[in-house]
Amino acid sequence: MRTSLTVALVTVLVGGTAGLLLGLLAGYFGGWPDGIISRIGDIQLAFPSLLLAILLAGVLGPSMVNVIIALAVTRAADRVAIMYAGRIVETGTVAEVYERPAHPYTLGLMRAVPDPRDIGAPLEAIEGHPPDLTEPPAGCSFHPRCPFARDVCRTDDPAPRVLGPRRATACHFAEEVTAHADR
Repeated sequence: MRTSLTVALVTVLVGGTAGLLLGLLAGYFGGWPDGIISRIGDIQLAFPSLLLAILLAGVLGPSMVNVIIALAVTRAADRVAIMYAGRIVETGTVAEVYERPAHPYTLGLMRAVPDPRDIGAPLEAIEGHPPDLTEPPAGCSFHPRCPFARDVCRTDDPAPRVLGPRRATACHFAEEVTAHADR
Protein backbone atom coordinates (compact mmCIF):
# COMPACT_ATOMS: atom_id res chain seq x y z
CA MET A 1 0.00 0.00 0.00
CA ARG A 2 2.74 2.44 1.00
CA THR A 3 4.74 1.60 -2.17
CA SER A 4 1.68 2.25 -4.37
CA LEU A 5 1.15 5.66 -2.81
CA THR A 6 4.82 6.52 -3.25
CA VAL A 7 4.76 5.47 -6.92
CA ALA A 8 1.55 7.45 -7.49
CA LEU A 9 2.99 10.57 -5.84
CA VAL A 10 6.25 10.36 -7.81
CA THR A 11 4.30 9.83 -11.05
CA VAL A 12 2.14 12.89 -10.41
CA LEU A 13 5.17 15.03 -9.53
CA VAL A 14 7.20 13.90 -12.54
CA GLY A 15 4.24 14.27 -14.91
CA GLY A 16 3.33 17.68 -13.54
CA THR A 17 6.92 18.91 -13.70
CA ALA A 18 7.35 17.60 -17.27
CA GLY A 19 4.08 19.26 -18.31
CA LEU A 20 5.08 22.55 -16.72
CA LEU A 21 8.51 22.51 -18.40
CA LEU A 22 7.05 21.60 -21.80
CA GLY A 23 4.46 24.36 -21.43
CA LEU A 24 7.13 26.91 -20.57
CA LEU A 25 9.28 25.79 -23.52
CA ALA A 26 6.32 25.95 -25.89
CA GLY A 27 5.50 29.47 -24.73
CA TYR A 28 9.10 30.62 -24.95
CA PHE A 29 9.68 29.22 -28.45
CA GLY A 30 6.44 30.56 -29.93
CA GLY A 31 4.42 27.35 -29.78
CA TRP A 32 6.34 25.10 -32.22
CA PRO A 33 7.20 22.49 -29.53
CA ASP A 34 3.48 22.29 -28.85
CA GLY A 35 2.89 21.29 -32.50
CA ILE A 36 5.44 18.49 -32.18
CA ILE A 37 3.89 17.26 -28.94
CA SER A 38 0.42 17.36 -30.54
CA ARG A 39 1.66 15.20 -33.44
CA ILE A 40 3.12 12.69 -30.98
CA GLY A 41 -0.27 12.57 -29.24
CA ASP A 42 -2.01 12.07 -32.60
CA ILE A 43 0.29 9.13 -33.35
CA GLN A 44 -0.43 7.58 -29.94
CA LEU A 45 -4.17 7.91 -30.54
CA ALA A 46 -3.91 6.38 -34.03
CA PHE A 47 -1.75 3.45 -32.91
CA PRO A 48 -4.63 1.23 -31.62
CA SER A 49 -6.47 1.78 -34.92
CA LEU A 50 -3.33 0.80 -36.82
CA LEU A 51 -3.01 -2.42 -34.79
CA LEU A 52 -6.65 -3.25 -35.49
CA ALA A 53 -6.11 -2.56 -39.19
CA ILE A 54 -3.10 -4.90 -39.29
CA LEU A 55 -5.13 -7.59 -37.51
CA LEU A 56 -8.01 -7.18 -39.98
CA ALA A 57 -5.58 -7.29 -42.89
CA GLY A 58 -4.21 -10.56 -41.55
CA VAL A 59 -7.70 -12.03 -41.33
CA LEU A 60 -8.98 -10.70 -44.68
CA GLY A 61 -5.83 -11.35 -46.69
CA PRO A 62 -3.05 -9.33 -48.27
CA SER A 63 -5.23 -7.77 -50.99
CA MET A 64 -6.88 -5.57 -48.38
CA VAL A 65 -3.72 -4.56 -46.48
CA ASN A 66 -3.05 -1.16 -48.05
CA VAL A 67 -6.66 0.02 -48.11
CA ILE A 68 -7.45 -1.06 -44.56
CA ILE A 69 -4.31 0.45 -43.04
CA ALA A 70 -4.73 3.71 -44.95
CA LEU A 71 -8.38 4.04 -43.96
CA ALA A 72 -7.67 3.24 -40.31
CA VAL A 73 -4.82 5.72 -40.03
CA THR A 74 -6.72 8.55 -41.73
CA ARG A 75 -9.46 8.34 -39.11
CA ALA A 76 -7.02 10.22 -36.85
CA ALA A 77 -6.49 12.98 -39.46
CA ASP A 78 -8.54 16.08 -40.30
CA ARG A 79 -8.14 15.95 -44.07
CA VAL A 80 -7.59 13.17 -46.58
CA ALA A 81 -6.44 12.91 -50.18
CA ILE A 82 -7.43 9.93 -52.32
CA MET A 83 -4.95 8.94 -55.04
CA TYR A 84 -5.46 6.83 -58.13
CA ALA A 85 -2.75 6.06 -60.70
CA GLY A 86 -0.33 8.44 -59.00
CA ARG A 87 -2.71 11.41 -59.06
CA ILE A 88 -4.86 12.98 -56.35
CA VAL A 89 -8.47 12.48 -57.45
CA GLU A 90 -10.28 13.76 -54.35
CA THR A 91 -9.49 15.86 -51.28
CA GLY A 92 -11.53 17.06 -48.34
CA THR A 93 -12.18 16.54 -44.70
CA VAL A 94 -12.22 12.92 -43.58
CA ALA A 95 -15.93 13.12 -42.76
CA GLU A 96 -16.90 14.64 -46.14
CA VAL A 97 -14.85 12.24 -48.23
CA TYR A 98 -15.83 9.10 -46.29
CA GLU A 99 -19.53 9.93 -45.96
CA ARG A 100 -20.17 11.51 -49.39
CA PRO A 101 -17.51 10.50 -51.92
CA ALA A 102 -17.42 12.65 -55.05
CA HIS A 103 -15.10 10.49 -57.15
CA PRO A 104 -16.05 7.00 -58.37
CA TYR A 105 -12.77 5.50 -57.10
CA THR A 106 -13.41 6.85 -53.60
CA LEU A 107 -16.97 5.51 -53.76
CA GLY A 108 -15.59 2.11 -54.74
CA LEU A 109 -13.09 2.17 -51.87
CA MET A 110 -15.77 3.03 -49.33
CA ARG A 111 -17.98 0.20 -50.57
CA ALA A 112 -15.07 -2.26 -50.38
CA VAL A 113 -14.43 -1.62 -46.68
CA PRO A 114 -15.75 -4.44 -44.49
CA ASP A 115 -18.54 -3.54 -42.09
CA PRO A 116 -17.57 -4.81 -38.61
CA ARG A 117 -21.28 -5.16 -37.77
CA ASP A 118 -21.84 -7.57 -40.69
CA ILE A 119 -18.83 -9.89 -40.78
CA GLY A 120 -20.22 -12.32 -43.36
CA ALA A 121 -21.37 -9.71 -45.88
CA PRO A 122 -19.67 -9.90 -49.28
CA LEU A 123 -17.42 -6.98 -50.17
CA GLU A 124 -18.01 -4.93 -53.31
CA ALA A 125 -15.01 -4.96 -55.60
CA ILE A 126 -13.94 -2.29 -58.05
CA GLU A 127 -14.15 -3.98 -61.44
CA GLY A 128 -11.11 -4.17 -63.70
CA HIS A 129 -7.45 -3.54 -63.00
CA PRO A 130 -5.37 -0.44 -62.27
CA PRO A 131 -3.85 1.11 -65.41
CA ASP A 132 -0.33 0.51 -66.64
CA LEU A 133 1.37 3.74 -65.59
CA THR A 134 3.97 3.43 -68.33
CA GLU A 135 1.12 3.72 -70.86
CA PRO A 136 -1.83 5.34 -69.06
CA PRO A 137 -5.17 5.47 -70.85
CA ALA A 138 -6.25 8.68 -72.57
CA GLY A 139 -8.60 10.91 -70.63
CA CYS A 140 -9.42 10.04 -67.04
CA SER A 141 -7.18 7.22 -65.85
CA PHE A 142 -10.11 5.64 -63.96
CA HIS A 143 -12.52 5.55 -66.94
CA PRO A 144 -11.88 1.86 -67.87
CA ARG A 145 -13.11 0.85 -64.39
CA CYS A 146 -15.67 3.60 -63.79
CA PRO A 147 -19.41 2.86 -63.76
CA PHE A 148 -20.12 6.57 -64.45
CA ALA A 149 -17.76 6.89 -67.46
CA ARG A 150 -18.98 8.57 -70.63
CA ASP A 151 -17.31 9.68 -73.87
CA VAL A 152 -15.82 12.83 -72.32
CA CYS A 153 -14.02 10.66 -69.73
CA ARG A 154 -12.25 8.72 -72.49
CA THR A 155 -10.84 11.88 -74.09
CA ASP A 156 -10.55 14.65 -71.45
CA ASP A 157 -8.57 14.29 -68.25
CA PRO A 158 -10.70 16.10 -65.64
CA ALA A 159 -9.04 18.99 -63.84
CA PRO A 160 -9.62 19.24 -60.08
CA ARG A 161 -12.89 21.06 -59.37
CA VAL A 162 -13.67 22.85 -56.14
CA LEU A 163 -16.81 21.45 -54.52
CA GLY A 164 -16.66 23.43 -51.30
CA PRO A 165 -14.36 25.48 -49.10
CA ARG A 166 -12.05 22.52 -48.35
CA ARG A 167 -13.18 19.99 -50.94
CA ALA A 168 -12.13 19.17 -54.51
CA THR A 169 -12.36 16.29 -56.96
CA ALA A 170 -11.09 15.40 -60.42
CA CYS A 171 -14.29 13.97 -61.92
CA HIS A 172 -16.54 15.25 -64.69
CA PHE A 173 -19.61 13.82 -62.92
CA ALA A 174 -18.91 14.52 -59.24
CA GLU A 175 -22.47 15.59 -58.50
CA GLU A 176 -23.84 12.34 -59.94
CA VAL A 177 -21.34 10.29 -57.92
CA THR A 178 -22.22 12.15 -54.71
CA ALA A 179 -25.95 11.62 -55.35
CA HIS A 180 -25.26 7.91 -55.92
CA ALA A 181 -23.22 7.74 -52.70
CA ASP A 182 -26.25 8.95 -50.72
CA ARG A 183 -28.20 5.82 -51.66
